Amino acid sequence: MRNSIWFTVAVVLLSGISDLQGQTTPFDSVTATRTQGAVCYHHALYIVVERAQQEVGSDLFVRPASSGRCDANLLPGDFVWRNREAEYFLGLRGHVLFIDSGTGPDLRGVIVIDLRSRRRLLETTYVGDIVAGPDSFTVGLWQGSELAKPAPGC
Repeated sequence: MRNSIWFTVAVVLLSGISDLQGQTTPFDSVTATRTQGAVCYHHALYIVVERAQQEVGSDLFVRPASSGRCDANLLPGDFVWRNREAEYFLGLRGHVLFIDSGTGPDLRGVIVIDLRSRRRLLETTYVGDIVAGPDSFTVGLWQGSELAKPAPGC
């Protein structure tokens, strides 16, 4: 059984409403480029530099797009996410960073961070894909769950 969860970015980031626009995908558009030892994701507001680790996962360096810097060296003011549990860049929505966590296809983790306050807003598990929500401020995900016994009619 899967439960649907809708995460509304606007509830937490009311001051950033003007930065979010209606769209059919859960994340803003980014362009990926490869550099020596890293992948850079160019967004309207940020550059996310994803540096792969030896085993699994990546360190993420997030900096303003105006820096133009696409290298995996730490710059003053960077927001840095150090890989702990096989974590990867998933997407950006305005000033909100989504980080994917996991090594298998079935049960994944997602970490949601407000880049302006640098606070972790949410950390939870999901299955499938993160989807666009019913309005321009919402994304959705499915959470897996188990029933002790099937409900009548299942």
